[in-house]
Amino acid sequence: MAVGIIAEYNPLHNGHLYQINKVKEMFKDEEIILILSGNYTERGDASIIDKWTKTDLALSNGIDLVVELPFPFATQSADFFAKGSLKLLEELKVDYLVFGSESDDINFLTTIAKCQIDNSEFETLVKMYSKFGENYPTAVSKAVYDLTNKKVTAPNDLLGVSYIKEIIKNNYNIKPVIIKRENDYHSLEIDSISSATAIREALFKNIDIKKAVPENVYNKLKESTLHFIDDYFNLLKYKIINEKDLTIYQTVDEGIDIVDEEHHEADRHRDVAAVLCAGKAPEDNEHHVIGGIGGGEKRVAPEREVHGKEAGGHGDRAREQV
Repeated sequence: MAVGIIAEYNPLHNGHLYQINKVKEMFKDEEIILILSGNYTERGDASIIDKWTKTDLALSNGIDLVVELPFPFATQSADFFAKGSLKLLEELKVDYLVFGSESDDINFLTTIAKCQIDNSEFETLVKMYSKFGENYPTAVSKAVYDLTNKKVTAPNDLLGVSYIKEIIKNNYNIKPVIIKRENDYHSLEIDSISSATAIREALFKNIDIKKAVPENVYNKLKESTLHFIDDYFNLLKYKIINEKDLTIYQTVDEGIDIVDEEHHEADRHRDVAAVLCAGKAPEDNEHHVIGGIGGGEKRVAPEREVHGKEAGGHGDRAREQV
């Protein structure tokens, strides 16, 4: 039996460590497989530390195997993020997916997921609200409320619904399990349990974050060069000016050269920025086993020497590679 976790670890913090330890309590002696975003993340941000460092820290804090989520899935919206992640977990023969939830109500999240799958009016309502200027998560939330009189607005609940939808639609043999999220996602306070957003904001402002992360993470952050998407503005500008056809890149469409500061799709523009900075075209969808525990030892694949094609469809063999 194996248990899956999906995360960005940007950076790994005490809340993540709490989740790992809870999984170990719930599923004693079972393998924990992490699907990890690489050097760019779902919100179109650059990961503050590289994927090899994140992998090393994950393995040091209780994870058994780390598989990279392919770039085209890691940098898109929740539904695509979930699609790529769940496909990998299914191929790796994972039995349970454990994720954080603000509502702590699996039946509620399942009801919302089934509404989005089974109700023919759902997509029509989402498109309508999108035309009114709502971003995708808000459009989804409003459409669900219209159909069920239930609201889901918290970020982990929204992502959890996307996970459950993928499991149901594809008839995956994975059972979703939730752990209640205690802290306020929107709070930027630094405490023993703080969000990754708050921690990144603090790091950007040179505010100490020692109490919010495990000691080895704190030490690694201190000695590492941290990356923020703003650092890549000149690269992005160069790419836009010099690239003949930007539409070869994922999520880029016509008119990206026209910048509207008040455009309601600002979040999508951050995704586009990540794609252009990384130089990734749509077909770059390989996945990699980045690291794991083998023979009682931690092993992280050397930089630029990961080979991930073998991971797809062969769970036991993929686990043995590292």
